[in-house]
Parts: sequence; C-alpha cells; structure tokens
Amino acid sequence: MMKLYSSPNSPFVRKVRITAIEKNLMERIELVPSSPGENSPDLHAANPLGKIPALVLEDGQNIFDSPVICEYLDSLSPENPLLPAAGIDRLRVRKTEALADGIMDACVARYLEMMRPEQQRSPVWIERWENAVKRALAILENGIESLPQDVNLGAIALAAALDYINVRYDLDWKTSHPKTAAWLEGFKTRESMKQTAPIPA
Repeated sequence: MMKLYSSPNSPFVRKVRITAIEKNLMERIELVPSSPGENSPDLHAANPLGKIPALVLEDGQNIFDSPVICEYLDSLSPENPLLPAAGIDRLRVRKTEALADGIMDACVARYLEMMRPEQQRSPVWIERWENAVKRALAILENGIESLPQDVNLGAIALAAALDYINVRYDLDWKTSHPKTAAWLEGFKTRESMKQTAPIPA
C-alpha cells in the first residue's frame, strides 16, 4: 500500500487524488493526513522540503512534487493514459499543467499572506499574486492558451486550480470568464472531482 501525505483542501494533493481516481489506483493508496506546519518527522522523511503531497511507495521509496507524483501514477497502468508519450501533445499538456500549478502557487501564497496580521501583510506581494492569477485566467478565456479538450494531467491540474480559487480567494472570476467557468463546471461532473471536493471551511 502506498502512502500519500495529504490535506483535503490542498489543490496539489487534489491533483494527485484526481489522477489516482482516473487511473483506478485509489485502492492502492492510503491517505495520511498531514499539515506542513506541524513539522511531522514522517512527512519530513517522505519529503525533506516538508511539503505535501508526498508519496511513499510500497518499497519505501518516496516521491514528492505533484507533477512527479502524477506522472508516476500515470505510468503504473496503461489504462486511461493522462500524459502523451512525446512531442507537441506532451508539451501542450505539460504547459497547461505548469500554468495551473502557477495559479495554485499564487493562490496558496496569497492565502497564507492574508492569514498574517494585517499590519504584517505585504500589499506588494498580494497584488503580484493576484495579478498572476488574473493574467492566467485572461489567456485561458481569450484562447491564447487552449482549454483542454481531453482528460489529461493538464486538465486535471487546471480543474484543481480553478476550483481552488473558489475556496481560498474571494475573486468573482466566473462572470468575466464565462468560457473558462463553463469548462470547469463541465469537468466537475466527473466522479474524480466529486470525490475530491474541498471540505468547506
């Protein structure tokens, strides 16, 4: 049994869980609740950076960083391939995943900054993270970066990222980005999205 160090509302963990469900691998994975702020020795053993997600394999080897974990899970079974083998198609999926991960990074950083006492917050950094999210949404809505048409690692990452905006960032983005919002609502009908829905705070 593999062990996934996780938190229910981490978008990066959600990426991994969605991937595992789409690959029919969840029965091989034990979820280990973990918070990076607790400085757990077990989490540090799984990931010396102290971040989630971290995956410990059956043989004790550890894998960390969501793109690496997702690629590994995809490699375990030829069923429902989520990452093209090579070429421009693989690059396109990876590019979408990188954009989505950047949205998550910005939203998580902004959320943590907003949790600080108001007098300690950095308006400069908050604005920088907010602008990064807005630019990413704009290129998706305007078709500069295509919304995924297939279920792949890019689509999974993007769905987790967009849904996370609704959880941790009070940005009314759906009205001004109707195509992107409609894409997300369509993807959220998948069972993997339903099973991994964030827990309301």
